[in-house]
Order: sequence, then structure tokens, then C-alpha cells
Amino acid sequence: MKTLLFTLFACSLFLNTANAQTSLLADVQAERSTYPAHMERGQVADMLNAVAWKHRNEGWGLLRKGSGNSCPLKDTFISCDILVHAPSVQHFDVLIDSEDAAIPVWNNVGPCVLGPSSGCAMSNFLSPFDPGGVTPIPVPVPVPVPVPGVDLGPLLRRLEVLEEDVKAQRGALDNFSQTQANLSRRVQTIEDVLIAHRIPVSCSASVFGIGVSCKLVF
Repeated sequence: MKTLLFTLFACSLFLNTANAQTSLLADVQAERSTYPAHMERGQVADMLNAVAWKHRNEGWGLLRKGSGNSCPLKDTFISCDILVHAPSVQHFDVLIDSEDAAIPVWNNVGPCVLGPSSGCAMSNFLSPFDPGGVTPIPVPVPVPVPVPGVDLGPLLRRLEVLEEDVKAQRGALDNFSQTQANLSRRVQTIEDVLIAHRIPVSCSASVFGIGVSCKLVF
């Protein structure tokens, strides 16, 4: 019973996860086709910025990254293969071999939060620049609201009480069954004794001066 409750609780948490956003793969592919077969890091940054700028009103942006696999964009550096959707706090891997062939893909790699499987953080969200040189329009970055924990203690304690009550009822039923079986055996024993030791009964009477006798066996 406890395992079932934990499973249902886990399922409810998964059902509340944000859905993946509409794929921008076609836009990434279209923008990639305007560049040469082998791309420089600066070209990769410009390409990602152009896609994010096109969808800026939907909350798309870039991931600022100062080390590792980063590409220069104006006076900063960004991840060479990531687009971020701020409203859902999800980030997407959009390029394979971004340092050379830059092959477009579309893979949701989950929430943009620091963790064992993600180096993303919404504090590094970067609004896209206008490819024409206009100052970028900042996109409000939502702060993930922590989900309050659910105290299952009272429910588990109630389940333990119910389990003990079921055990007690089962024990009482077993005792009743055993008592009934014992009574059945005792009744059968009495019947057997009565059959084996029948009691003869005789009687006599006179009707109109005529003697009448009878004999019964019980």
C-alpha cells in the first residue's frame, strides 16, 4: 500500500512538469543554410542569435557561457549549441558538431537549472541582439517557484493503524472458525454416543379392561 502511494505521488509530480515548446528546428535549418559548410565560432553565435531574435517575443534567448565550448557574440560569449525558452525554463540542444559542421538538431535537455545533469542556469539567460545592431529587448526571466513538500506522515500512520485493525479482524475470524469447528466435532461426538447407547423404554396401560403394552428404543 505504501509503495502504491509513493508511486502515485511520483506520477503526480511528473504530470506537473512543463511541456516541451514548439520546435524551432526548421528555423535553425533555414538559418544554417545561409552559412558555409564549415562554420567559425562567431558565425555559429550569429546564427543562434538570429533564430532567437526571430522568436524573441515568445521568450527565446541564448545561454551566456564564459568558458569551455563558447562562441563570441558582440562583447560576450554564449553556448555554441543551446537555445533557452525563458517562460518554461527549458533549454534545447540545437546543433551537433557546432565548432565545424554545425548540424541542426532539436533536443530538449530539460530545465535550465544547475544540477548533476545540467550546467544551465537562468541567471545566465541572454536576450538576443537585433542582427541589425539595435540594443536587445530584455526578456523577463521567471524565477522557478519551489514546489512545497507534501507531508505523507499522517497518511502513512493512518495506513499503519488500518493494517493493524485488519490483522486483528483476521485473527478474530480465525478464532471464530476454530471455535465453530470445535463445536461441530463435539456435537458429532454426542450424536455418536447416543446412537451407540440407545435407551429402551417400555410402557403398559389398560383400555376397557384390556391390557396394552409398548416398547420403544431411543
